[in-house]
Amino acid sequence: MRRPWLRLVFVPISGFLIFLFAWNYTKLPEHQISRDHGIVMDPYINVPDIGSISLPLRTMRELDRKGLEARSIQSEFKRNPNHLVFARVPKTGSSTIAFLMEEIFRRTNVNIMSNPRFRWISTQKDQEFFVKGYFSRPNEKEAFLAHIRFIDFRAFNGTPPIWISQVRDPLERFISRYNYVRRRERPDYQTLLKKRGVLEAEKWRNMSLDYCVSQGLPECYLKPGQEYEPSPITYLCGYDPECSRHGSRWALEKAKANVLEHFSMVCVLEDIQQSLKIMERNVPQLLRDISKQTVPQKNKTPRPTQINETTTEILKSNLALEYDLYEFVKATFFSR
Repeated sequence: MRRPWLRLVFVPISGFLIFLFAWNYTKLPEHQISRDHGIVMDPYINVPDIGSISLPLRTMRELDRKGLEARSIQSEFKRNPNHLVFARVPKTGSSTIAFLMEEIFRRTNVNIMSNPRFRWISTQKDQEFFVKGYFSRPNEKEAFLAHIRFIDFRAFNGTPPIWISQVRDPLERFISRYNYVRRRERPDYQTLLKKRGVLEAEKWRNMSLDYCVSQGLPECYLKPGQEYEPSPITYLCGYDPECSRHGSRWALEKAKANVLEHFSMVCVLEDIQQSLKIMERNVPQLLRDISKQTVPQKNKTPRPTQINETTTEILKSNLALEYDLYEFVKATFFSR
């Protein structure tokens, strides 16, 4: 016996379920967390060529170009003026800023917190623990200075702190990182030493950046869609897996949005004195007179590197989105 009414019921339901599945599939996961991958710079490690990657990304309508230009720095949601997080991006001169902050905080009785393990936050629980465990005393002046990515405290029912970070000319940062991992005491060198022996380790350590780029070795050519040592985009974007993918437009726009909404200052190493003045003006309750201190050179990587024009062009092209963010930060804080 046929039951035509069943068709009238199940056809619309099945259509709705198909639509719901398709809609969920195109959303970028917002709560998946990935680790910061500290990669060993071994020129003999083969990285598979994954070609161009098509990722199902959610459209971020609020981040169109006009929207970014129109929005003012610091949204209206409440922040705790007693709490500060300095999201230190590696090889941007962040050690210098941290040193200056520590000098100020010791004189003004601000509790300085630091925990290296938060460089490897990997779960929502880690983030929640950070939000609720480290900033549980709203009336205490506290500052966290570490290699940590941006976290939206509101997602964990926390009151956001003052966020500060720093960027650097992307090419100069790349060169600094290239030389930094080649120090004999660094884990990168020691790992290669154990795997390949002294000869191969020294060959890698003394390899010129020009040669590395010309040969297209993995550490010198960042492929779109792959995860590498976190960049300024990654740190300002956050812990979504997409934030770690090189060449992600979504990550770039998310980083820009966070700069506008959450960061009181993103310093620029190449204009450190002006950065400190703006920081002092934007966060006077915690960083008064920071611009009057003598700026030291902390953790500076020796071995200045000269590269040819071809290498420069290749690297700048490969770092195009990093330059986009770099120029955006300068225009955001230095044009006013």
